[in-house]
Amino acid sequence: MYGSQWNQSVLAFQILSLSIWVQMIQSSTGGFFQSVDRTDLLLLSGLLSTAVNIIGIIIGVSLGSIYWVAVMIVITFTVNFFQTNYLLLNRVFKTSVREFYTVLIKPIFIGVLEIVGFLILPQLSYGNFLNLVIKGILFVSILFIGLLATKQLNDIFKLIKK
Repeated sequence: MYGSQWNQSVLAFQILSLSIWVQMIQSSTGGFFQSVDRTDLLLLSGLLSTAVNIIGIIIGVSLGSIYWVAVMIVITFTVNFFQTNYLLLNRVFKTSVREFYTVLIKPIFIGVLEIVGFLILPQLSYGNFLNLVIKGILFVSILFIGLLATKQLNDIFKLIKK
């Protein structure tokens, strides 16, 4: 859509897109630390995250490719996801981390279905807009199937009724 000058960046963006779910969940953790007046743990988490990210970027740069930097960023974001949620759940809420990760099983299952669906999709050559429409329809269809398979569609309907 943006022209051929962006073609070489597509793979880097695809790699970085693997960390979107982590970033979405992580974006709310700071508010929880603050709401229970545990900014000391928020600071610790931030320092650990910064150190892990810097190390990951240095490793990626030393490997000599922007793609390796993207891979390392995904890895460091994932590591930070685990350390931040450990601090939040175990040290702040005094609860089992296992409960939190159990909740993520169904969305991860749907995500894997989406990945498989797009991996088996043949290369489309109908033009950018039509390709986007076809892939959008595929995404929504797989999402619907995943919601049915995990029985989360019922939860959505209950939520809408409220």
